Amino acid sequence: MKKNTFLGFGFAVIAIGMVSCGKSTTGKIANNWTVVSSEENRTSLQSNGDKDYTHTSFTETTISTHHEQTSSGVTTIQESSGKVSANTINIKKDGTWIWNKEWYYEGEQNGMLLHTDIKTIQSGTWNFVAKTKGDDFKKNERIALNVLKESNSVFQKQDQVLVSSNGSETTFAAGGNMWIYTIVKSKNKELELELEGNYQRTVDGETVSSDMVQSMSLKEK
Repeated sequence: MKKNTFLGFGFAVIAIGMVSCGKSTTGKIANNWTVVSSEENRTSLQSNGDKDYTHTSFTETTISTHHEQTSSGVTTIQESSGKVSANTINIKKDGTWIWNKEWYYEGEQNGMLLHTDIKTIQSGTWNFVAKTKGDDFKKNERIALNVLKESNSVFQKQDQVLVSSNGSETTFAAGGNMWIYTIVKSKNKELELELEGNYQRTVDGETVSSDMVQSMSLKEK
């Protein structure tokens, strides 16, 4: 079965394992960045065989998502595409950061134009990950984005009339939601980051194994 819908996704704590040679400095990292492109793959597999897979692709102006959910042997496929209004990351020298993402979808529903706006703002602190004995990374090859706050909002309009809205705001303890990126390329006006990892959690008695791979290119705003 195939249908069109819109999807919004957050992040989870990731355990990292990746090799790179992209050393950097605070002067190069601290900047106001625009996400030029981003590719992300997520897979979650339950111990009962149910599976959830999502591929999300961003450009400066578009977003597309492919989602497959398999439950009891039946697979549902969802496809969506929209337009990006903003996708910027402001990394500051004082050790803080803020990431603003805004995108929208347009389509028809019951013969009327349906416009959906989605906005996510995440913020927290950042630092270079210290080199530890025996690892494959050099000094300043990884950065940790510690998420302390996240807000999400969704607004839907039909023929310019607001028909629904909802939002949420979440705060995290320091270290409770952290993303560790490997620096692949670092220049004054360009930055390439990669994240790869996996984790496990228990949901309603079922063990869920998840993995995620993300690559992201940024340029000075």
